[in-house]
Amino acid sequence: NLEEDTTETVDLFDELGGTPEADGTWTFDGEEVDGTFDPATDEEGVYTYTVTSENGCSASATVTVVIGTQEQNCPEVTVTEQTFCDSEPTVADLMPAGVLWYSSTDATEALDVTTVLVDGSVYYAGPVEGICDDRPSVTVTLSDSPAVPTVTPFTQCDVDGATIADLDITGEADATFTVYSDETLATEVGSTEELTEGTYYVTQTNVAGCVSDAASLTVSFSNSDAPVLVSNAECIPIDGTLADLEEIVSANGDITWYATATSTDPLSRMTTLTDGTIYYATSTNDEGCESSTRLAVTADFCPIVIPEIFTPNGDGINDYFAITGISAEYPNHMLEIYNRWGEPVYVGKGENPGWDGTSTEGSIGSGVLPVGVYFYIMYYNDGQTAPTQGKLYLSR
Repeated sequence: NLEEDTTETVDLFDELGGTPEADGTWTFDGEEVDGTFDPATDEEGVYTYTVTSENGCSASATVTVVIGTQEQNCPEVTVTEQTFCDSEPTVADLMPAGVLWYSSTDATEALDVTTVLVDGSVYYAGPVEGICDDRPSVTVTLSDSPAVPTVTPFTQCDVDGATIADLDITGEADATFTVYSDETLATEVGSTEELTEGTYYVTQTNVAGCVSDAASLTVSFSNSDAPVLVSNAECIPIDGTLADLEEIVSANGDITWYATATSTDPLSRMTTLTDGTIYYATSTNDEGCESSTRLAVTADFCPIVIPEIFTPNGDGINDYFAITGISAEYPNHMLEIYNRWGEPVYVGKGENPGWDGTSTEGSIGSGVLPVGVYFYIMYYNDGQTAPTQGKLYLSR
């Protein structure tokens, strides 16, 4: 049997098996033929070869000719555009491997594997065995790898929650950047991942797909220490503000006050304090970074203290008998002062500026009172606190 897919003539004698004798006769369909098969003009079918001896004996053999199409065996090329970076690639570098490469679709001689590839050229793949009438092609691009990208060391406040997207990276136009957390470039990090202190590695890929060497980029964070209470912290005046509260706080930067541990709106330093209320302080360092931890400070008001002596001599020091914070705690209070004979000399408030040591009541009338011991009664008028009695000394 001869299954032939060719345009050339075939000598049928070469298709006989064994060791046939020459000078036999070929016949086809009862007619003698010359023993060559031309697929362009001859018909497929059974061709008979007959040999006759001198004594008239004969022997025959047949060749069945079938004109058919041979199965295609084209290589599979999945990447039709292949780019090579920073190299002089050869035919051996084309993918897939293990096939023959040609300069055109109808070239009969395969390229040598050492042939250097040319930028922009098209190469055609053919099988090592079998035929391929429609050779798949590969277009070759030669490109230089881009330079190392330009990066800027990253320093920011620890509480800002910066991500990879906040890094300052520049490079070629239309390039894409890839950030890795390790020097071996094995672990890629996404743009939304939060930054940690350390070193990152950045490459850039140009439009041709060539990748640069990596640039190293350091990330560091600045963090201010939280304020602390001073060891000799004192109580706060009853009518005090946050500015007074700072007197019992030590910080390595500017202090900012908040109403809660998580609020973002700072309070004014002139905010009037409320006894027993907790306020929260942060510290901001020279880099402008605010401490991530807040110090909780309780406004502990000083107890009301009634002075035992005052000196109304006009020197500007202790010239008034005044009870600090009394109006803030007891707004309806009333102070009465008597001399040693029990005569009233002052009735009024005990708040600033206070009593100046002159008589305003009783038979004594107005006038400067003499040095000596006087007695007071403080009425708090809050419905629950009993009046306080005591003595004070007026000295000039």
